[in-house]
Amino acid sequence: MDKELAVQFLTQEAIKKQEKREDRLWDAIYKAHRDTMTGARSGNIDGYCSANKNGANKTLELLYQAIRDKAVPLCSEELIDDVKAGTGETVEFAAIQKLVNMTLKYIIILNLFEQSKGFAVDVCEEHCDCPIDSIILERLRKCIHISHTCWTKMGEPEYRKVQNEIRDYLAQNHPDKKGNIWFDFLMWKTE
Repeated sequence: MDKELAVQFLTQEAIKKQEKREDRLWDAIYKAHRDTMTGARSGNIDGYCSANKNGANKTLELLYQAIRDKAVPLCSEELIDDVKAGTGETVEFAAIQKLVNMTLKYIIILNLFEQSKGFAVDVCEEHCDCPIDSIILERLRKCIHISHTCWTKMGEPEYRKVQNEIRDYLAQNHPDKKGNIWFDFLMWKTE
């Protein structure tokens, strides 16, 4: 496959530019939002859906501002805490973690392929968690033979347990990969 064509697809189609906002950071956040909304049909993230309906994008704006305000490299824990504090616990933890972690994933991708276009956001990959969703939970179950609750019902304690399991798996099987975000990159193609 033509590498340039693949990069173009990844950065221009998968992480689409938003017509109303010429800002690649916003594009990454909005793509992560669309991924998070896959959990809407479960009925378990109604707070997230309400906060972001009809273009209000309240949670997205909180994350955008948190990223813009950071003077240090971005990491999952701080951004999750910032968004949680801004929502006043009206938005489910499961949706916040997925929005934050998917955004970090897309920022990492844009950092790799769009620096020549001026995109650069400082991310500490070692402190980026893996976005938890049904696919990741299934892949983790196949790797370590432990099942977890549906991601849309997951609270922070179980989320932390899953992140620890991912960290242990990576340490044993991929010690060269630093940061749980790499589990997502490694497992996307696993059968």
